[in-house]
Amino acid sequence: MVCLDAPVRHADGRDDWLMRQIGGGFCLLATGGATIDPTALPDGITVIEIGSGRDGSIEDIEGLVAARYGHGVHLIRPDQHLAARWAAPTPGDITSALARCARIAACIAILHLDPSRHGRVMVTTAVLGLRAARGYMATYVTITLP
Repeated sequence: MVCLDAPVRHADGRDDWLMRQIGGGFCLLATGGATIDPTALPDGITVIEIGSGRDGSIEDIEGLVAARYGHGVHLIRPDQHLAARWAAPTPGDITSALARCARIAACIAILHLDPSRHGRVMVTTAVLGLRAARGYMATYVTITLP
């Protein structure tokens, strides 16, 4: 599921959009009073808490985050798609979901025949979430068939 945007306000009073906070890596979005202990998470995970804005969290100024995401913790992929959702995840739940995302992304492959070069097949694999430029890494392999 693609994540939906919503207007938010930072603790310092700046108005912004939720999707500008998410991207470039995996993110945990805590909504409806759900909390996350960032010290128990793998490195490189961004944590965004939606709350009143007075406690350093980001404020849901129009109630759209609450309406769209409800209560819980949401794991969001670098391409701003929802990967998992929990009421109260353990660190193991989050680690398992990240591992599942890595396995799925590593299996995405597109095989196509290059019509300009008979017998040549290009294999393209895109792997999401690996810490490369903007959280994406692509691998290209060319196989020449006899």
